[in-house]
Amino acid sequence: MRGAAQPWLSRGLRVLFALMATIGGVWLAWTIIRSALSESLTSSVERLPGLALEGQREALDRAIAYQPNDPTPRLRRASLELAMATEAGEAADATRALTDVAWAVRLAPVDYRNWLALGRALDRTGARGRDLPTDLRGDLPLDETAARAAFTRALALAPNYFETHWALGNHLLRSGSERDAAFRQMRAALAIRPGAFPLIFDYAWAAYRGDAVAIADALAPSPEVLARMAILLVRRNQPQAGLDLWARLAAPGPQEGREFANSLLDLNRYAEAYRVWQSLDLPGRPSPDADSLLANGGFEGRVALHSTAPFLDWRINPGAGVRVTLDRQEPHAGAQSLRVSFKLESNQPASIASQTIPALPNRTYCLRFFLRTQGLMSLSLPRLELLDPAAERDLGRSGAAYAATPPFPAELAEWGEQSLRVRTGPATAALTVRLQRPPCADPFCAIEGRIWLDSLSLALCPDTAPGRRDLAPDASKRDER
Repeated sequence: MRGAAQPWLSRGLRVLFALMATIGGVWLAWTIIRSALSESLTSSVERLPGLALEGQREALDRAIAYQPNDPTPRLRRASLELAMATEAGEAADATRALTDVAWAVRLAPVDYRNWLALGRALDRTGARGRDLPTDLRGDLPLDETAARAAFTRALALAPNYFETHWALGNHLLRSGSERDAAFRQMRAALAIRPGAFPLIFDYAWAAYRGDAVAIADALAPSPEVLARMAILLVRRNQPQAGLDLWARLAAPGPQEGREFANSLLDLNRYAEAYRVWQSLDLPGRPSPDADSLLANGGFEGRVALHSTAPFLDWRINPGAGVRVTLDRQEPHAGAQSLRVSFKLESNQPASIASQTIPALPNRTYCLRFFLRTQGLMSLSLPRLELLDPAAERDLGRSGAAYAATPPFPAELAEWGEQSLRVRTGPATAALTVRLQRPPCADPFCAIEGRIWLDSLSLALCPDTAPGRRDLAPDASKRDER
């Protein structure tokens, strides 16, 4: 009897173990399926941005039902509910959002992202710690400092992350009473992510009401960030504050230097812009030609389209119907000249080529160049101008340095020498030589033909010198010939 029972018992145990293994496998498979379904439903909310808000919430409700212990769909639903509460003013939705985020914190209390989400939810809704469900409050304060406590917990969990410093600093700043503490956090965030400087600078600008010294003290920018701050100050119409910061840089980079110089030019600070540009360590920096203040006046060197160099470089700006090339056929001197071809049907003004140089006030400058033309036809023919770029918007005022050639002739088969002279004003710091096609009164003012320029040179006129009275006629009028 005992021997007969033993095989039966062994078979029973094997069946039991097999049954348990089957149940465990089914449970594991169902767990995996539920997790996959929950993840799929949660990600579908991101993949289908056009899905209605109610549809998104229904998908997230089902995701949470499949995986109630996963904080991710709860955070997604909380974000959605906050958006719906803002749109419809439904307090119940905001309450559900707070509950979802608090649940996420309970499920994963060591994940700093959950604490950030809780802080933002409390901050956005204006809720206090006591507004959270009793069993989900943890050790958060019951008053309005609960949001700060949540942000502080996130920072403690991730002290080397930009987001935690930024979130706490932003919260403290908006609380209105802890500006300096807020910018200590923003300064730490900036040290982690220097590329966020424009955003942080905007906050500092508003908080310190444009006080450049206070902003610099609050942010204590590194040399890398200091250059960006100098540029932004100039763009906020504080050029002297920007120059003071720039002077603290030991070796500014070429890119920042160009941006800073161009920002100064936008405010017509040509003298300071030239000093900045000259101080940069730029390989291949253009230099004036012999016996001229212009660089590459014969177009023998490289001419790049859309150059960003602020001084001593040709800025070539071709457009529709205007083609600019270097021509090796029959130059006046050297190997090539500048050729401009026109085939333009509209009344479109164009600044085709220009170069800016530093200049002195109360001096007379003379420009010489050589010109050829072929088949020019238009009611508005191109011309060469010599002007103070800082006074360009007000060329009609007394003392504004401006001179222009007559319109170029339609046919000039042989190279002909042309000249132009201008008297600078008391505030002039730069001069621009510019090839311009001005507009005309006829809206259908087409232009066609070609021009060639070569051997441009600019210098102080020989009959003038510092301290002497200019003997040349006044060349500051717009229509001087």
